[in-house]
Amino acid sequence: MPHDKTDCILSTQSVKRLPLYLPILAEMRDAGDAYVSSAVIAERLSFDPIMVRKDLAGCGVTGLPRKGFPLEELYQAVEKTLGCHVTCEAVMVGVGKLGAALLGFPGFSQYGIKIVAAFDIQPAQVPHVGIPVYPMRRLEEILAKTKPKIGILTIPADVAQPIADRLIAAGVKGIWNFTSTHLAIPEGVIVKRENLATSLIVLSHRLRVAKLI
Repeated sequence: MPHDKTDCILSTQSVKRLPLYLPILAEMRDAGDAYVSSAVIAERLSFDPIMVRKDLAGCGVTGLPRKGFPLEELYQAVEKTLGCHVTCEAVMVGVGKLGAALLGFPGFSQYGIKIVAAFDIQPAQVPHVGIPVYPMRRLEEILAKTKPKIGILTIPADVAQPIADRLIAAGVKGIWNFTSTHLAIPEGVIVKRENLATSLIVLSHRLRVAKLI
C-alpha cells in the first residue's frame, strides 16, 4: 500500500514529471495490465529508467522483482501525490487571448484545480468562457466569498504587482504569474512564473544544437 504523502518529499522536477506518467498508466490499466515497469514508462517518454523508478517509488509504492509496480495501486498513489482528489480553487485576473485560452483548457480539473471566477477591466467584452467574469472593482468581494488559494495573472506587466498585492491581502497563497514582472511576495506565498518566450528560446536552442534547424 502507498505510504502517506507526508512520508516522502519529492523534488520539484519529480512533481513536474508525474503528470506525464498518468496518461500512460491509465492507458495500460484500461488495456488490462496489472503491473508496469519503470523501463516501459521511460521508453515511452525517452526518460532515464532509474529516474522514473525513483519518481514512482517516491509516491510510496513498492515494485516487485520481474513484475514492476502494481498498476492500479501506483495510479492511485500518483493521483494522491499530485492532489488530484483534493479540489483547489483558483481565480484568474485578465481574460484576454491568453487568459481565455487557459480558461478553455479542460485539463485543470483532472489535477484538482477549479477556476471559480475571473476578473477583467472590461468584463462585458469577454466572450463566454464558462465561468463568471467580474469587473476588477469586485475583486475583494468575490474573493471573500470564494476563498481561492491560487491566483492566475494574465495581465499587463505594469499592473501585476498591485494586483498580486490585492490577491495576497485577500488570502491567496499561490500566484501563477504569466507576466514578465518579478513579483515581490511576502513569506508564506508561493509564486510560479511562466515565461513563454524563454521556453520557446530554449526549444529553438535545442533544435540548433541538435542541428535540426
